[in-house]
Amino acid sequence: MQASAGAESSRSREEPSPKAQRKGSRKPGDKKPYVRKKRPPVRLSQKPNDIYINRKTEFAAQLARSHRLLDQGCSELNIHGLGVAIHRAINLALQLQETSSHDLEVATTTSTVELVDDLEPLDDETDYHTQTRPSSAIHIRLYKKAAPHAAAVGDETTAAPPKQKT
Repeated sequence: MQASAGAESSRSREEPSPKAQRKGSRKPGDKKPYVRKKRPPVRLSQKPNDIYINRKTEFAAQLARSHRLLDQGCSELNIHGLGVAIHRAINLALQLQETSSHDLEVATTTSTVELVDDLEPLDDETDYHTQTRPSSAIHIRLYKKAAPHAAAVGDETTAAPPKQKT
């Protein structure tokens, strides 16, 4: 059993591992032939009640914008987060639900979005390429709870008039 383990370890020193073969023959000191330029993600819609969360905008500004939209009469907010911003999107939705003067419900969906990167060559001999990569996304719908129906509470003005005797 010892002999087979020794033979296997000597083989791994001589031949590159299957993972190293997939990566190519670049050595750690070699320069990359490309520069990756990330394209901006495709936005689903550009409605006033859509809030796209990113890492660069301050959280307090995103929270203030959301509160302002709700106070101006917006009955529904759609919060979108992509990749690293998912945590911030969830945090924003929970903060709004907790601190808002309105009674808000939350509906959440997740998805995977294909992002496109442009690979620009560093030399004239190499061609331009594009590369796609998946990224997780979250879409949070915050909406105001419907007010209870007036007839259900016993409001006399909406009840049917009494029948008259004939």
